[in-house]
Amino acid sequence: MNGPTIVSFSPDAAWPVPEALGDALHPVTKFDPDLLPDAFRNWVCDIQDRMQCPMDFPAVAAMVAAGSLIGAKVGIRPKRQDDWLVVANVWGLIVGRPSSMKSPSMSEILKPLRRLDVEATEVNLEAGKAHSKDRLAYEARKKAADQKARLALKDTPDDDVSRLYPDEPPRARRIIRIINDATYEALGVAVEDNPNGLLVERDEMMGLLSGLRREEKAADRAFYLTGWNGNQPHKFSRIMRGEVILPNVCLSLLGGTQPGKISEFVRDANKGGSQDDGLLQRFGMAVWPDLGQEFRQIDRYPDSFAKTKANETFDRLANLTPESVGATLEPFAKIPSLRFEEAAQDHFLQWLWDAERELRSGELSPALESHFGKHKSLVPQLALICHVVDGHSGPIGLASLLRALSWAEHLREHAKRLYGAALQPDREAARTLWKRIKDGRLDHRFTTRDAYRKQWTGVTNATEAKGALAVLLDHGLIVPETVQTGGAPSEVWVVNPSGLKL
Repeated sequence: MNGPTIVSFSPDAAWPVPEALGDALHPVTKFDPDLLPDAFRNWVCDIQDRMQCPMDFPAVAAMVAAGSLIGAKVGIRPKRQDDWLVVANVWGLIVGRPSSMKSPSMSEILKPLRRLDVEATEVNLEAGKAHSKDRLAYEARKKAADQKARLALKDTPDDDVSRLYPDEPPRARRIIRIINDATYEALGVAVEDNPNGLLVERDEMMGLLSGLRREEKAADRAFYLTGWNGNQPHKFSRIMRGEVILPNVCLSLLGGTQPGKISEFVRDANKGGSQDDGLLQRFGMAVWPDLGQEFRQIDRYPDSFAKTKANETFDRLANLTPESVGATLEPFAKIPSLRFEEAAQDHFLQWLWDAERELRSGELSPALESHFGKHKSLVPQLALICHVVDGHSGPIGLASLLRALSWAEHLREHAKRLYGAALQPDREAARTLWKRIKDGRLDHRFTTRDAYRKQWTGVTNATEAKGALAVLLDHGLIVPETVQTGGAPSEVWVVNPSGLKL
């Protein structure tokens, strides 16, 4: 009995000229510490050095945390005369593989905010005790009013007895600086008590984003989208209290995720899927830095001076008043605001002109067009944060604006990496497969099933494997062999020996 017939690609002259895969991810630059406000720079650099993590991680966390404390206390009107207003709450997302120090660096940056939250707990406890006393007095006065009302109605049935009743004491306000995991309703209560803003922090952001994708979470999703604006009211219903109108919803958002976990969300944003309502694009401070190859063992005490300065800055932001930064309340406005000084104003308007021309050019992908469109508000937000964090008062100067524009340029490249990675999932999978081949973990002659049976990242099924193999074939790194077994021919892949030398 004859064995299978193999149509082999054996002659050396027949091998294609291989082409290197190159980088699958869009290149990003190393973070420049000068992007940070002076009050934070040494503190963030110290944390990065001791943790040996990309500086983008603590830098983004610091800006988001600071913005959450400024919140809607004061805003910025980016144009010279227009009443367009943005406030300081920004959304940050840090992307990195496991053990890249995402969570520890965020946790270190958020320590001053957590300390403020603990201190607020003590204030809340005292406020709760005072409210309990007021409530007891109210209940006693209400009982007395009931007796007076019965007597009054006995003599005059149509008498308006509402005048006899005391006003119910308002619910005790709970100051909250940071919240981790809360239902939509519980978050609404927290926002009602903190209209100037609070920070929602999620260690794994995909837990929140995946939940918001579900159809029954449409109201939650709308609430978060409103909270991104930072200066809009929101109406929702509660079983016990009926319809409630929140005068202002201001949410800052910070969290981390792994590259693979964010890909599905990015694909929806790229192709205009059902979840493409701009939620992802609102993460203006999204970073996906390179981990870097060099590692140094660092074991030393934190920089106490930098740490003290950062804590003092957070204390000042927590107690910020519009008057302390020279903000004014314009006619018919509810949030005091600042504007740019003249030189900064001219520079911003020129940047805005150029940004609008790019957005209308048709040269950007729909996802990047939507993402960069949000930079029109992100730039003045970051300028406001830099201005206030460094203790300036009055109109926002050119130095703060230039720092914000540098942030925007840095974040543009990270956005291109974020969306580009999802546009080319087959290329990323091909890089994974080729690395396994070069490491000797896959034979130099293998089937499509061999490529995905070990469940490597991005190569977990036949569809993903075929996409990766198509990329390797296109680059001349593998060639097909046809194996005729008597039935339908099967395909085997053979590694190009010349490709292994690249």
